[in-house]
Amino acid sequence: MSSKLRFTLLAAIALLALVLGYLVAALISPSPPLSQPTQTLSLDGSFNLIDEAGQPVTQDSYEGKFKLVYFGFTYCPDVCPMQLEVVSHALDIAKISPEWLTTLFITLDPERDTPEDMKIYTDNFHKSIIGLTGSLEQIQQAAKAYKVYFQKVADPETTGGYTVDHSSIVFLMGPDNTYKQHFTHRDSAEDIAGKITSIIKAAQN
Repeated sequence: MSSKLRFTLLAAIALLALVLGYLVAALISPSPPLSQPTQTLSLDGSFNLIDEAGQPVTQDSYEGKFKLVYFGFTYCPDVCPMQLEVVSHALDIAKISPEWLTTLFITLDPERDTPEDMKIYTDNFHKSIIGLTGSLEQIQQAAKAYKVYFQKVADPETTGGYTVDHSSIVFLMGPDNTYKQHFTHRDSAEDIAGKITSIIKAAQN
């Protein structure tokens, strides 16, 4: 056997051994438990805003309760209505007592969204959703606490001549205002209902 052929053969054997080693390691390595969280965020979760009744509220106003928190605005043409519809359906499925769960919709457009506007808007989706607004500075602080992106963008075809680009994430915060889970447009109402029910039931036990 020539030295070149011998080298090629040895290289092929070594490669095969390497591949088999990876396959064996993958098969025998333990899988993470299903209950292990796959996503974690470090959020401040604090805010100082005005509720739809015109009363000042902070995160401590809902102390002892889990909070579903979503940022958007009432003039949003599609993303916000679709996400709030999903959240509303999830609330109907989960049927969690208001003693345990509060759902908050925080506007990113305080220039147009008054407390009265927020109440009318949220009531169209679900009676359990509470709208929050405030000054631009207050909204900016709340968005920063939740690491939510938003930006005012000129749009002459809309009321006021502008719209608001923003991230669309639903946050589940614990009774102590710590982050528990977040949801995106990829999560169905059933997914959200199942997850929040599981987390809240675990806290009740």
